[in-house]
Parts: sequence; C-alpha cells; structure tokens
Amino acid sequence: MRYISKIFLFIGLASIVGCETYTPIPFDRQAAGVENISMPGDILPDTAVVGQAASVGSSFGLIGALVDAGIQSNRQGRVKELFETHRYNPEASFTDKITSAVEERGFTLSVLNTERQKRDFLETYPASPAPVDAYLDIVALNYGFASAGVGVTWRPYITTKVKLVSAQDQSVLMDNQIIYNPIGATAKGIITISADPQYGFRDVNAMEADPERAMKGLDDAFEKVAETVATLLQ
Repeated sequence: MRYISKIFLFIGLASIVGCETYTPIPFDRQAAGVENISMPGDILPDTAVVGQAASVGSSFGLIGALVDAGIQSNRQGRVKELFETHRYNPEASFTDKITSAVEERGFTLSVLNTERQKRDFLETYPASPAPVDAYLDIVALNYGFASAGVGVTWRPYITTKVKLVSAQDQSVLMDNQIIYNPIGATAKGIITISADPQYGFRDVNAMEADPERAMKGLDDAFEKVAETVATLLQ
C-alpha cells in the first residue's frame, strides 16, 4: 500500500494544485530590510520519484495500481542506484544553486542543519549561529523525472513551496510555489517553468545509458528553480 500511495500522490498532484485557490505573497525588499538569511536544510525528499501521470495499469483498478507500484518502485530503485554509482547528491546540488543565486542578489545566506518530519514548511525555526533577518524556507514536495503518459518523453521535474519568514516576528514576507515541468493544469499564481527538451529521455534505460545527461538535467531544473527563488527576492 505504501507504493500505491506514492503513485496516487504523484498522479493527483497536478489536479490538486489545479483545484486549489492560491494567492502568492510578493516580497517588498525595500520595506523588509532583509540582508541576512538563514535557510533550513532537508529541502528534497530522500528519494527521487520516477512517476507517470497516466499509465496502462491505472485503468485496471487495484490490480493495475499494484502493477504500477511495482514498475514505479523498479524505476526509482534504478535511478537511485544511478545517483549512488556516480556519487550524485541532489540535495547538495540544489542547496548550492540556491545559495549562489540568492547571494548574487546581495544577500548573505547560511544553511541550517535541519530535518523535516513531513514535506511541508517548518513550524518553528532553529536558532541561527549567525545574525539573521529572515528564514528562507524551501520545501520540495517531490522531484525526479516525470512523464505525462505512456510513450511520452520523461523529463526532470520538481515541485516546490517557498516562503520567507521574518526572524523578528515570524510574519510571512514572501510566499510562492514553483513547478518545473508541470504535468497538467496548475492553480493561478503558481510559477511554472517548462522543462528543457534537451534533457528528455525515452525511458529509464535511456537515463542509465546517458547518466551524465540525466544528472545534468536535474541540475538544470534545480538551477532554474533557484534562479526563480532569487528573482522573487529582488
């Protein structure tokens, strides 16, 4: 049942965000007076999802879901092994790209060693070893490679929620959501980024045959999202 829930989490994501009423909160840099930012870690889930929004198995009820669960588990295991073999660390890559993009906008950013109990914003923020004006809370609901259906190219994707919280009074200074390679409709106000077609793959076999391009594709997704986060802080 654990694998089934993961499949429906991925399949339902596009429709969920498409139905929600979402109102972003823009950042007013001049009024906020933010210079020093701390960012909690543990941004990405432990495992990359290799998900398909529509599959043959999804048309055959519980039995089909079980078949899909096995297939998805196999895909994810192979991609995980690919990352481990090539010593690729998605969390470190994404964190580094956010740090660089934010600091290029004139902020200082320190990363806090935190762990999330769930894929959501932190309820409280740990004390920072350095002076801090605000916490940049970024959480990825999921990431990996996505396909809209059978025979459709697989491309990197990541869905993120971003919030800037005042260290002084915990007020929300900025709030937004960013989806790289959205599958299906999204709610108005959510920022979407189209996937770069050069990082498309026919299947997991193609990713394993060209691991450098697969990892570079995820790095490109992380960089595009990081640049978008930094732009929101301008």
